[in-house]
Amino acid sequence: MEQFVIEVFVQEIITQCEFAKIAMADLRAALRTHNTRRVFYSAHAFLVAVGNISKILWPGAQHKRRGDELRRVLRVPVNSPIKARDFRNFYEHYDERLDKWVASSKSKNLADMNIMGPNGIVGLDPEDFMRNLDPTNLNLTFRGDTYDLLAAEGALNSILNEANSF
Repeated sequence: MEQFVIEVFVQEIITQCEFAKIAMADLRAALRTHNTRRVFYSAHAFLVAVGNISKILWPGAQHKRRGDELRRVLRVPVNSPIKARDFRNFYEHYDERLDKWVASSKSKNLADMNIMGPNGIVGLDPEDFMRNLDPTNLNLTFRGDTYDLLAAEGALNSILNEANSF
């Protein structure tokens, strides 16, 4: 791949990393002020930026070589938490997730946009928890799945350091 093309993609990765950093700073500020909507708005913005980086680094088959080269240049490990796009998809396609919940929930007890630990509501099926953030460790959960925001933030910082050095 041409050096110029690599530089263009690295610059976009820097931009998306900066967007993610802004979103995390905003999320932390919203947690301090107990602004629930702002917390989840910021989590969504973070997931979109991470998803954009993931698509650049792990593109479809047509651009696989580009992704391989960029991951090599930026020293991104194979098991990076940036690779997974499930949580971005949960938020971006929330309507579809609601449809699945309606079709599969036994009790129809919906718990959404909660800021609490995993035992904050006792007796509720994990499948009935939609968007949830544990403020003690910044783990997002969605219908029983977990995404570690701190691990993703650490991976982004490593990518940003490599990109800025490039």
